[in-house]
Amino acid sequence: MRRVLSGQGSRRASSRSKITPKRVQRKGDGLPVVRRGDTIIAENTRPGSAPMGSFAQTLQSCRDGDLAARETLFSQWRPLLWLQARRLLGGNSDRKVDANDVVQEALTQAFRDLKQFRGSTEGEWVAWLRKLVQGQASKLRRHHSALQRDADRETPLDETCPVDGQPDPLTADIQRERAARLAQAIAELPEAMREVVVRRVFEQQPFEEVARDLDRSPGATRVLWTRAIRQLRATLQGAGPDASSSA
Repeated sequence: MRRVLSGQGSRRASSRSKITPKRVQRKGDGLPVVRRGDTIIAENTRPGSAPMGSFAQTLQSCRDGDLAARETLFSQWRPLLWLQARRLLGGNSDRKVDANDVVQEALTQAFRDLKQFRGSTEGEWVAWLRKLVQGQASKLRRHHSALQRDADRETPLDETCPVDGQPDPLTADIQRERAARLAQAIAELPEAMREVVVRRVFEQQPFEEVARDLDRSPGATRVLWTRAIRQLRATLQGAGPDASSSA
């Protein structure tokens, strides 16, 4: 005759760990991730790669404690936020580290203050995250007194590809998705290529200055720039980075 075991096993099965925000950590590519214990909450994920239904549904699931929904909300915009932080901190001698710090603090703040988000659309969500990044960047710039405030650096990334007139909601969604995919593609570049693109496009540095900062010759820097643009074009067209080597 079998014995029916009860007690400790059932108690263990019914126990649940509390969901509490943890410190932000970095991953191998130098861009930040957000973790809850050993679980990654915001990682480097392609925009739209993990559909969760409508944004409102995903937001509600996140507020209900769904970790997959939380990762979807945070992860796909991380490269875009990183580029924004790099541009805002363009005058800092230690920009890469400080940009990561800004994004880390902004994502941690967003995770902690999620109940304070009053929007209902993806556009409002992205605007809220960018506002947090801008606030963290301003705080860091105040901390580094040598940095000067530059209002021009606070131009939204979307304005790097302006359109005529005020975009309708669908156009705004397309622009936002395009900006996110561009940021993701830049984040996937090898480090040297990524630095050239960020410095040339978003920080408006001349080739000579970029070459000096990267300890390369101007000619080598231009070659690196050409390869980076070719790889970005191949990635954004869906051909993958290997396609650029045959061009």
